[in-house]
Amino acid sequence: MSRPSTRVVIGVGLAIAAVAILVVSKVASTAPDGLNRVAADKGFQEAASHPSLFGGYTPATALLGAVVVLALVAGVSLLLRRRR
Repeated sequence: MSRPSTRVVIGVGLAIAAVAILVVSKVASTAPDGLNRVAADKGFQEAASHPSLFGGYTPATALLGAVVVLALVAGVSLLLRRRR
């Protein structure tokens, strides 16, 4: 059996990551994080809230964050590879 190409492995990995992000971001958007919970418990949620550039926890913002991280990792990898 032959090994799959690097592009196929990367493509499948990205697809799995995208599905995981979409599923997990739906759960995260309905469950407040620690800071939101403390603000609500202490009664200063309204004072602590501010407009978000991307509108809070949504699948779109989760995918955007993953793309940014992927781009940073790819950039650093290319820089390190060229140094050798």
